[in-house]
Amino acid sequence: MDFSKEYIKMCDCPEIQEYADTDGFRSLNILPNVYWDKEHGFSSFYRYKHSNNIWLPRQDQLQEMVKKDLTDIELIEEIYDYLCENPNEIKVKADYSMEMVWLAYMMKEKFSKTWNGEEWG
Repeated sequence: MDFSKEYIKMCDCPEIQEYADTDGFRSLNILPNVYWDKEHGFSSFYRYKHSNNIWLPRQDQLQEMVKKDLTDIELIEEIYDYLCENPNEIKVKADYSMEMVWLAYMMKEKFSKTWNGEEWG
C-alpha cells in the first residue's frame, strides 16, 4: 500500500474522495478502507470516511472503478495497451507505485484528467 506524500496528494481530490462514501466501497469490501489522517499525519483503517481523513484507494479498489465488464486479463491488457500507446498522457514515472499507475489510469478513463505532478488537469 502506497503512503507516499505524492500518492496522498493525488488522492486528495473530489473525484476520488466521493468514492469513499459510496455503498459499494463500504459494504462490499471485506478489508477496511485506508485513510490518511491530515491532522496527525498517519494512516488508519476504517469502514467509513471521517471528516479529517483522505481516502487512499487500494489497487484492487482502483481496478474495480475501471473494470466495467472486463475479465481481469482483459483489464490488464487494456491498461498495458493504454500505457504503451499513450506514454505521455499518464506520465508514469519509473518510481510510481502500482496504486499511482492505476489511479492515473482511472482518472484518465473516468474524468479525462492527467496528473502534472501537482494537480489533476
